[in-house]
Amino acid sequence: MPGTGSIPKQFIPPVEKGFRDSLLKGPLAEFPVVGVKMELMDGSYHDVDSSERAFYIAACDCFRETMRAANPVLLEPIMKCDIECPENDQGPVVGDIISRRGLVTQTDARNRVSYISAEVPLANTFGYATDLRSMTKGQGTFSMDMWSPFMEATRAACPDAAIVHDKFHVSKYLGEAVDKVRRQENVQLIEAGDDRLKGTRQLWLYAMENLPEDKSALMLSLRQVDLKTGRAWSMKENFRYFWECGSVEEAKVFFTTWHSWATRSKLPPIAKVAAMLKRHLSGLLSYVTHRITNAASEGFNSKIQSIKSAARGFSSFENYRTRILFFCGKLDLFPSISTH
Repeated sequence: MPGTGSIPKQFIPPVEKGFRDSLLKGPLAEFPVVGVKMELMDGSYHDVDSSERAFYIAACDCFRETMRAANPVLLEPIMKCDIECPENDQGPVVGDIISRRGLVTQTDARNRVSYISAEVPLANTFGYATDLRSMTKGQGTFSMDMWSPFMEATRAACPDAAIVHDKFHVSKYLGEAVDKVRRQENVQLIEAGDDRLKGTRQLWLYAMENLPEDKSALMLSLRQVDLKTGRAWSMKENFRYFWECGSVEEAKVFFTTWHSWATRSKLPPIAKVAAMLKRHLSGLLSYVTHRITNAASEGFNSKIQSIKSAARGFSSFENYRTRILFFCGKLDLFPSISTH
């Protein structure tokens, strides 16, 4: 706001607040507005009738009228991605993000590992885990979180609705954190001539009750030694008790204890997930009240993605749609046709 003309200084903050509040609820489906800025050039006031509320409302009205005249467009969902890869692979990884219409917001490198933060359209993230591992010889990992403006838009559009975070997504984040710890520790052990973690990636993804019988002895031997991966796995498994809490208060107590354990673990991937879960704690606690998940829709989406992957692409959307309807609708490949 380079110029304020004759507007008294005490009325400038309400104008800015009116503009910022208006950004959260745009004219198109009440989604948040991005990519705009405000410049307050001049204005007038009345000694008696002017107030902070009046200037706040004036800013909101000005924003609405300007947006209508600007012909805004509805943008697609954007995901915030955090990627870790070997330092030598940073160039190809960044290039791949750009090819997906993504925006790299930050890069950093520590101990020969590159840390990349980016914002990527949701539609272009499907299959990214496989592509990333291919580019980095199996050493790259990433995590995604919904871009915060979309969370705010949901709250603004449905103020009385409860946002419930799905427990299967939380398990996925924790599983990925365990794998990051395993990868980092495996490199250190191999440099010291110790290959006990080699080939154990799948082992640490199992829940204890689902562990194959022929893997039990190996898991027991690895857990009996002081491995970082073993501690990370224990934290992942322990968090499952959160979903069994019978009340919100019980869940709060459990999370506080678990979060303290995770942040003091000196395991950065686990601490990072713990911090993310704390930011979304209200959504986690909502599960205790509502007990709902999107497991069915996730399973359905997984099947669609497998159809897409198996076909290696389609010549037209209609062919893609027909294949989805055929397999997901459990249609008979050779239906019996009655003739007369």
